[in-house]
Amino acid sequence: MISHAILRWCQDTGVGWHYIAPEKLMQNAFAESFIGRLRDECFYEHIFGNLAEV
Repeated sequence: MISHAILRWCQDTGVGWHYIAPEKLMQNAFAESFIGRLRDECFYEHIFGNLAEV
């Protein structure tokens, strides 16, 4: 559902959409860096006692 909404938004706004080539993760370095920082700030800030708390 999300990918369809993003593609529709790209078409409506004229933003270009480019897929990442298979096995070319460096093309996604910005997103990977952001996701890593988000994980550090959000998930690792909390200590969970068990899987149910997660």
